[in-house]
Amino acid sequence: MSVVRVVNIIPEILSGELDLDWQPSLAVNPANPDKIVITFHKPPPGNVKYWYSFDRGETWQLNLSQPGDQADQSVGLGASGELYWAIARTPTPTTVNLYVLRTGDLMNGPFTQIDNPPVRTDFDQPYVEALTHRQLLPPDQDKLYIGYVDRSQNMAYSSIATVDVCLDAKAAPPIFTPVVLNSRPTVPPQDGYEVRPAAHSDRTVYVAYKGYTVPYDGTTVITNIVVARDDNWGAGGFKDLTDPSDGKPGRIVRPSVHILDPQFLGHQRLDNDLSIAVDPTNSDKVCIVWGDNAGSNYTLRVRRSVDKWGNYGGRGNDWC
Repeated sequence: MSVVRVVNIIPEILSGELDLDWQPSLAVNPANPDKIVITFHKPPPGNVKYWYSFDRGETWQLNLSQPGDQADQSVGLGASGELYWAIARTPTPTTVNLYVLRTGDLMNGPFTQIDNPPVRTDFDQPYVEALTHRQLLPPDQDKLYIGYVDRSQNMAYSSIATVDVCLDAKAAPPIFTPVVLNSRPTVPPQDGYEVRPAAHSDRTVYVAYKGYTVPYDGTTVITNIVVARDDNWGAGGFKDLTDPSDGKPGRIVRPSVHILDPQFLGHQRLDNDLSIAVDPTNSDKVCIVWGDNAGSNYTLRVRRSVDKWGNYGGRGNDWC
């Protein structure tokens, strides 16, 4: 019988806390799995922090080097050893700015802000994917992808699925290119909170997102579950995977999914479960998971694609 050990990263000295920790983000250095970083949302004040481990999660230490309060945060680790840390910082109660920090020293820093000045000023739920591209001639390059919903259009409840693409995150300065993903907008444009990129070393980059099919009515989300793909590190605008129903970029894995929002399972809010993973040995194999209320109970759904040259545009077309 297999034994799974569960380690509580919160030390005993802080175990009496009464507030909640949610929306965790976990990163593992693929070149050295001893090094792990995890961050999560906590109520302010002083909630910009992350935990790190140098022994495969057996013990954890806290890095609290960044001042201020945050709404959301996410982390990614490259095989280069660089940590990329996206923080939705809230300088005022009505302002949210995206800060992207970088460091090669998980314990002490220093941290370099690599998107200075921040150009995203009204958005939600940044999510980081970092991949180190081992080139034939040095130096290696860190590819960086930050998914989020853009709310800066000032159009009622607009939330537009977007991913920032940085093809050399160790450059000085790095260049970030925002790519709008959803070509099937409702009125107003509205997509789900989660925009999740997954990159492969052969240049293939997938992004999963929720494209709402009707405006949110305050109780139920009706959304397509969509996967977009780019075959050149994201430089092509994620147009390499189209849907047979309309020929537009982004394969609709499941149409018109119903999710009750806002509702909760315990302290877990529904309509916040979307993830994608690509097989590191074969970019044709990709899995996606989401939760919905299509049945009598809130249920997690998993779909997998294993094809490379299926009908209607190639990889990611046959989902089972």
